[in-house]
Amino acid sequence: MHSYYFLYLHGYQGSPNSIKANKLKTWLNETYNNVHIDAPKLEMHAESALLDIHTRLDNVKADKKVIIGSSLGGFMAHLFKQLRDDVDQVILINPATRLDLIADLPAYQEVSEDAKALLSLMPTQITSLEDYLLLLQEDDVVTPAAFAVDGFNGANIDIKTGQGHHYDNIEVSFEVIESFLNKVSV
Repeated sequence: MHSYYFLYLHGYQGSPNSIKANKLKTWLNETYNNVHIDAPKLEMHAESALLDIHTRLDNVKADKKVIIGSSLGGFMAHLFKQLRDDVDQVILINPATRLDLIADLPAYQEVSEDAKALLSLMPTQITSLEDYLLLLQEDDVVTPAAFAVDGFNGANIDIKTGQGHHYDNIEVSFEVIESFLNKVSV
């Protein structure tokens, strides 16, 4: 059994092998002992992506399960934290907080129905957000930080600027991530 299981969920048109994802995976491997890092290439169809994530979470044995989600993957990480008791913590990187607004934009028309399907699964009553860390970029125009700050009142929030939506220099937040992960012992 692993001490930590990290599940990285990329965003729409993102990749589990992006600069940000690779830096995170390398750092997590170097920082934590006995870890399993899972970073699947998600299909951008809600039903298949959700089934894949559920299966991964069901099949892993770990003392602590943490989902790290970027953009649309951040919305899915939030959804799974709300739906499952076995997810200990989530780290949301520039999450798609207002998926309802994003789904109506012409640039996202091809995933609009899937976005609405994801929205319909979110419980109306959100449980405590103290096990959440939001890493936001103030200059993100895709998923504005203001939406996340309003939507995640009570979460741990770290706001920086200068990287926009991609957050490729994620290493500027490693200290914040480590502090957050270590606040609940394994």
